[in-house]
Amino acid sequence: MKRECCGGVSLWLALCGSACADSSGGSERVVDSATGTELPAMSATAGAGAGMAPAGQNPPVADLQPVPAAPVAASFPGESCDGCARFFLPMTAENQRGDFELDLAAPIDMSAATLRFRLMTAGFKGNAGGVSVYVRDAGNFDKGFVWTNLTALSTWTDVAVDFSAMLAGNMSFDITKVAKIGVQLNSAGTFAGATYQNATLYLDSVRFSNAPEADLTFSDGIGDFRLVSSDAPAGTSVNFLAP
Repeated sequence: MKRECCGGVSLWLALCGSACADSSGGSERVVDSATGTELPAMSATAGAGAGMAPAGQNPPVADLQPVPAAPVAASFPGESCDGCARFFLPMTAENQRGDFELDLAAPIDMSAATLRFRLMTAGFKGNAGGVSVYVRDAGNFDKGFVWTNLTALSTWTDVAVDFSAMLAGNMSFDITKVAKIGVQLNSAGTFAGATYQNATLYLDSVRFSNAPEADLTFSDGIGDFRLVSSDAPAGTSVNFLAP
């Protein structure tokens, strides 16, 4: 366990990771050996429930800010990363999902703050599905579920959860006691021409603004990041992709 500081406020994390240094434009990169033309985003989706795209329209796309990155040595054939979480969801049909959550060291106040999840799905061959990033409070109520199409994440991209804006989630959510961060991979609803393919998502970092919390960079591990949904397809997983 490492002590890290951010904005003059220190916090112990139950997660091994580097301190608050900004990695924008850093050295991390995931490269998939299977390449091809990026397919267009979904034209329609259906389904109800947290994190699913609304029916009949593209999901609301997050505040996307592509981040340049330089290559590093491969950890194993086909991909490499300067320390990140690797999520895998076997996608074969609509409405399949895997929810992954990580406990923070202690509940924090995220009032008027923003989280930025740095994500990538390099090599994804389907045209359906997406990822929702969210948080959960100490009472187990959730908030956020900012949806991004998997096809929009072919390069490192920052997805923002801005708590000064209206966000999906439970009305009882307590923004002053955020206790967990979450990532949901979801095939969402079907649509004409939907192509479901296995999805591998990489999370390089989670960065906090205006909040007393050390950034999570996963350079040394992913702590207790775990699959929490019991109905996820067989083979759904999360692991640490080392440098």
